[in-house]
Amino acid sequence: MQVGEEPSDGSFEQFMAKVAAGSKLDQSKLARGEITLSGYRGHKLTLIHNRQNDLPKVFRDEQLYRWDENFDIYKPVDADGPISLGWRSGALCVRAGGLTFRCTVTAEGKTEFHQTAAN
Repeated sequence: MQVGEEPSDGSFEQFMAKVAAGSKLDQSKLARGEITLSGYRGHKLTLIHNRQNDLPKVFRDEQLYRWDENFDIYKPVDADGPISLGWRSGALCVRAGGLTFRCTVTAEGKTEFHQTAAN
């Protein structure tokens, strides 16, 4: 859950020592479905179980992560990329070599493949 870089964190061993010494997992609210990881640099990540749709509430440094703005996990931000996989859409789309390949899977597990000329 933590990322280190050699210029600021030294060797991998030094980085691991910083993480071990300075990180903390707060489980005091676990009974309510909430945990908070505090990193050695002071950043916090809080996860709260969401019984309504199983998407946890995520807070990064107390800022709510907006799932509805981040569902398309392979789509570049503010652009249409060569690969897209809509969150829970059941559709994978790949654009390459002047063609568009699309695979869809229904809730029942039926799979369909389509190939068309790219737009």
